[in-house]
Amino acid sequence: MQVLNDKRVTIRSDRGTRVLVLSAPVQWASIALLSAAVAWTGIATVLVARDAADRAVSEFQGQSEKTALAARLSGHEATIAALELQREAAEARVGALEAAIARKQGALIDLNTALSERDLALTNSLRDLEVARGTAQSAASRIARRDDEISALKIELSATDQRISDLDSAVTELTARMDAVIRERDTAFALVEGMDVQIASLSEALRTERSRKDYLMASLEGAADTSQTTISKMFTGTGLDLDSVLRETLRDYSGRGGPDNPEDDLSALPSFAEPEDMRMASLVDDLERLSMMRVAVDRAPFGKPTSGARITSGFGPRRDPVRRTYRRHNGIDFAAPRGTPIYATGDGVVSFSGRQSGYGIVVKIRHAFGFETVYAHLNKSHVKVGQRVSRADRIADMGSTGRSTGTHLHYEVRIDGKPVNPATFLKAGNNVL
Repeated sequence: MQVLNDKRVTIRSDRGTRVLVLSAPVQWASIALLSAAVAWTGIATVLVARDAADRAVSEFQGQSEKTALAARLSGHEATIAALELQREAAEARVGALEAAIARKQGALIDLNTALSERDLALTNSLRDLEVARGTAQSAASRIARRDDEISALKIELSATDQRISDLDSAVTELTARMDAVIRERDTAFALVEGMDVQIASLSEALRTERSRKDYLMASLEGAADTSQTTISKMFTGTGLDLDSVLRETLRDYSGRGGPDNPEDDLSALPSFAEPEDMRMASLVDDLERLSMMRVAVDRAPFGKPTSGARITSGFGPRRDPVRRTYRRHNGIDFAAPRGTPIYATGDGVVSFSGRQSGYGIVVKIRHAFGFETVYAHLNKSHVKVGQRVSRADRIADMGSTGRSTGTHLHYEVRIDGKPVNPATFLKAGNNVL
């Protein structure tokens, strides 16, 4: 006995696809029903054929009777011939019926084979349908979960749409800003191109300026060095200690202060400082020293007490013009017309202004570094005690008061009260002033 497997039958329609599973009992039942239908069809066909034959025979008999009656009337031979023809026609019909039955039996066999194949396919389809049903149930469960997820996603999508709308607005604003930035960039590029030209021009100007600066620096350094050398020689020629003079001048005229910060010491600049900065720092030091030296020069009596006068008597032993004896002369005499201006030879403070025995009208000025200058035989004094004067200020007029033989100025220079030769300072001053 042949074993039948379950068969699945896929049924597709507009509403969807259905899978039917045909089990072995169902297939056997279908085969039995089909076989019964085929048998019934054959039996019915045979019965119908026999009934037709019987009716034909009956008809033939009736006709025979009629023919016999007719033959009796027309003749015995005509009746037999007619009956023979009817028999042949009946046999032909029976042959046709048997051929039709054979064809129908072949068709039934083909139909049975097709039904068997369809039963197998239907069984497989039913099995596939069961699997699909389980799959569909699982899919339905997943679909339900997906529906929940889709609902949540729809809510999130709505929020996302809002964010996208906000982002669109932000992108629109950002695009506008980017357009503005691009325009600014283009403008900046144009400016940069113009600045490149300016930079090239400025670089050339800078090179020219640096050359000019180097020339000026060299000139200043040369001038500072020359001036310092000249002033140093001037003080050296007078016997003064220049370093002591400068220390005292710096103490009185520095006008500076503040915390002592070693980091501000230019001499302590790091080794990687620019050589130009070191050069400038050195020049500044030289100029500051030169400035202090000039202040010291102004404070010391290096100026001329008068102008346009002639020296009539020098410093040292000489014959006294009144007593006609040799005595020490502590100054220098300058002769000029009465009223000739007398000037302070250095910055200082008037320590005396008035008459003094032998000197007549006299002015004394106290200077720095222990200096004092004396201006005697004056016609008139223009200053008073305590008054501060500067070099080249007019302090008196030339005259002939006191022990004097004519209009002249007796000029003395004293250091710590001791007279020194004024010619030394006048000569030194001629090299600077």
